[in-house]
This record gives sequence, C-alpha cells and structure tokens, in this order.
Amino acid sequence: MKQQMKYTLWMMMIAAAMGLTAGCTMAPKSSSAKTREATELAEQASAVMEMGNLELAMELFQEALAKDHENVDAHIGIGDLHQMTGNYVEAAREYKAARDLKPNSYDANFKLGLAYHLLNRLRDAIRTYLTALTINPSSMEANLNLATAYLQIGEPRLALPYAQRAVELDPDHQPARVNLGAIYAALGQHDKALAQYRTVEANAGELDEHVAVNLATAELKSGSPQKAVELLTKLIKTNPTATYYERLGYAQYKLENLDASQEAYEQALKLDDENTAALNGLGVNLMTRYIQSDRTDLKLRNRAVTAWQKSVRLNLDQPKILDLISRYSRL
Repeated sequence: MKQQMKYTLWMMMIAAAMGLTAGCTMAPKSSSAKTREATELAEQASAVMEMGNLELAMELFQEALAKDHENVDAHIGIGDLHQMTGNYVEAAREYKAARDLKPNSYDANFKLGLAYHLLNRLRDAIRTYLTALTINPSSMEANLNLATAYLQIGEPRLALPYAQRAVELDPDHQPARVNLGAIYAALGQHDKALAQYRTVEANAGELDEHVAVNLATAELKSGSPQKAVELLTKLIKTNPTATYYERLGYAQYKLENLDASQEAYEQALKLDDENTAALNGLGVNLMTRYIQSDRTDLKLRNRAVTAWQKSVRLNLDQPKILDLISRYSRL
C-alpha cells in the first residue's frame, strides 16, 4: 500500500511540474496520441531519473515503449539506467535500438560507443565514436574517448589528432591532457608528454597516482632523473606507495645512486612483494653491484637471480628477464 501511495505521489508531482491534465474520454486513442503520451512518459521518466528514483524511471520508460516502441528517448533512457547499474550488455542493446531508429542521433551513437568501450569491444567502440563525430565534430568527450580507444589497441598515431582536438576543445580538462601525454609518451615524444603532465600538475591541487607516475616517468625519459627523484620523494612523504618507491628506485639507479636505489626497491617490495617492476629493478641493481665487484660477490648475483625468478613466476611473459636469468645463472 505504501509503495502504491509513493508511486501515486510521484506521478502527481510529475504531472504538476509538467502541467499535465487528466482526460476522461474513453474513445480509442490514435497512434499520434499514443506517440505523444510516450513522449510525455519518457520526459517524466527522465525527470524521475534525475531525482534518483531509478526503479520508477525504468517503469515509466518501459510504459513509454509499450505505447510507442520506436520512442528513441525511452530506449536511450533505459540504456542509461542499465549503464548506471553496470549492465553494459543491456545498455548496448538499448542504445543500438535507439541508433537504428535514429541513425543521426549523436547521443545514441556516442552512448553506444561508450557501452562498447566499457565491454572492451574496442574496435566496435571506435567505429561508433567515429560516427558520433561525423554528427558532432566538436564533441570533446567523443574525441577523448576515441583517442583513448585507439591508444588501447596500440595505435597512438591514429589516437593523436583526436587527443589533440579534445585538448583544443577543453584546455582545462585534465583527463584530456593526461590522455594526450600518454599518447605522446607512446610515440616516444617524451618532451611533449612532459609538457602535458606538467600542465596538469600546475593546475591540479593534488596528482592522483597514475598521473604522478606518468609525470615521473616522463621526467626520466626526458633525461631529468633528479627531477623525478624530487617529485617522487615529495609524493612519498604524504602517500608512500609501492609504485612510487619502484619509480624512485629506478630514478636513483639512473643517477647511479645504487644504495638509495636498492633501498627504494626494497621499500616497494615491503609494501607489495609481488611488484614485478620492483623485483626486476632490484635484480638489475644487485647484478650491477655484482659486476662492479669484479664478479666476486656471488651473494649479490644469487640475490639478483632470485628476484628475477620470483618476477617471472608472477608473470612469465617477460622475455628480457628470462634472458637475464639464463645468462647469469650459468656463471
């Protein structure tokens, strides 16, 4: 009974807000009347969804489709509800229905592309984002997502113009700059990547770990390991993570500070003993020390090989590390 009262109250609120009036005729409704009713129901559902009542929104969208199964807004609305609850398969199905009904709908195409993207159907996502951009070339979100999808399939050159366009359209959008930086880095243009990350750093109150690591890596690749050390040391003071310590170990190694490098790698492994990058870095550090001892300190060599062996047990797909194990285990 309470649920029925709640439903009735919602409907009264919506009717009052939208100026709807109740009719009393019993005559059969024309298709155009049903289409109008479906449109009104879809509008009500959207309003209810904005208020946070997703269950009632779904009921209203479905009622709209019962009156007019070609109501594009209802299909998109149901897709939105599925996407909000993580049901991307159903979301894609509804967005595709909307796109098929209205091929020139930017919303239907973009949201279908996003659903494919979330399902990791990257090539389908790319094709659909491209269609969305033919409808609205100035969409920052479509340019950004398309660039991201191209990068994910290993095509940074194809990603670049869309990533650049996204930043042009919204220079203050930090994820767009991070994405552009990642694409520059993938293309080996580390100075340009660094410029993007530094812009993000200047504008952001606090860097998240992913961006901070990208910035530190860009500093290293651009030949500034000391700046990377300074950045990572600052970050570790407030947020000591295994990833930060691993990057610090590598930066100190590049500066030939082997003691500091080893200490950083060991700190990383205390926080995460399955961090393969730290295991590999520690192995390289220890093997360098072994070589510097004129290959007399066998404990260093054995510790290095042990670290690499643990790393490949965690991830066998490391041909360079396997080669190092093979080479130095025979000594």
